Amino acid sequence: KIRPVMVFGPPQLPAAAIYREAVGHARAGYGVWRSAHRAVSVNTHRRWVSSRAQGRWDSTDSSSSLSYDHCQVAEWGVAAELSCSFWKALLRFQHAADAGLLGGLPGGVVRNRGLQVRLGSGRERVFEYVSRELLDCVENIERC
Repeated sequence: KIRPVMVFGPPQLPAAAIYREAVGHARAGYGVWRSAHRAVSVNTHRRWVSSRAQGRWDSTDSSSSLSYDHCQVAEWGVAAELSCSFWKALLRFQHAADAGLLGGLPGGVVRNRGLQVRLGSGRERVFEYVSRELLDCVENIERC
């Protein structure tokens, strides 16, 4: 089966994504426990550059942060190449989800992981699963 080539450039900016996964339980009160989450956020915005450089990955700035149960513990810059691979994986995942082709993604999907995405001024989208490719990109960003 032949599929057309998909070309994904930078997403609509500013772009924000938050990946969440349960990492245990936290006490919420006397005898009350709730799930504790680890969250990795990636934010990308356009840097002021000449009009010829608009739409290129190297004309963007990206940052990331790590939070445990709503407490931010680290924040760092993300290289353009790493940001490019993350957003391309996210756009491929989002396209596959919209087209109902999640089974065709390399490595499939990982369930019980949360993903919130907002591209440009569009509405926020929430997923209860992520692609293996996107999960690998999140792990690479965390290693920075």
